[in-house]
Amino acid sequence: IDGTLFRHFAYSARVETRTGDPEFRDVFLRFQRFNSFQLQAGHFKIPFGLDQLTDSGELNFVQRSRIGSIVAPGRDTGAMVLGEISESKIRYAAGVFRHDGRNSEIEDFAAVNQTLPGGNRTLAARVVIQPTELLSISTPPVRQLSVGAAFTHSELATGLSSLTGVTASNQVFFPRMYAKRTRVRRGAELKVVAGTTSLQGEFMDAREERLDQGLRGENLPALRTRGWYVSAVQPVIGRLNNS
Repeated sequence: IDGTLFRHFAYSARVETRTGDPEFRDVFLRFQRFNSFQLQAGHFKIPFGLDQLTDSGELNFVQRSRIGSIVAPGRDTGAMVLGEISESKIRYAAGVFRHDGRNSEIEDFAAVNQTLPGGNRTLAARVVIQPTELLSISTPPVRQLSVGAAFTHSELATGLSSLTGVTASNQVFFPRMYAKRTRVRRGAELKVVAGTTSLQGEFMDAREERLDQGLRGENLPALRTRGWYVSAVQPVIGRLNNS
């Protein structure tokens, strides 16, 4: 359900029913009087990861990237500011959230994620720039080019709170481990549309501290989760969706 209230307010409510009991996924209210500065509050995706922020109906593949499903934070309750600058040539989003997100794609496969503690208060930010549009290149070599970067900082709950590694075949290959203090995610993204060919890729890195986790209370080396993907699509019949 999507709609508007009093011209300058937009709302959205989406419910997931395939898992049995209905569950609200996105429920938020947005003040959108200005394109360059909007306010949004409720339960929605934390701004991190091109693949994870793409609606399921617009994905080129059946499954999202594995690194994106593992590292990207998913949905949570919070508030953020967002907007578009220079005629949509620069898009940004930054917010604060109660926790560091529930990624349903991982939780459906690993029930351990639903019961053990994860990240607490999270700060997140993302910016996407279209260089050819920003530099006013009259005859750009590609139809669309966008580059972006994202960042999150979470306070970890003490205990088994690290990220979990799960394969596409529902197998846990890296269980949760004891962690303490902070989790920092960093991401970079690129999307190119040249003719009828679409190319996109991402690099993600997560660092989780393990302070006082040694046998004698010493600090252990931080856990690192990193990876990347590149995907290309060339339609055989019809035109490429350039949205």
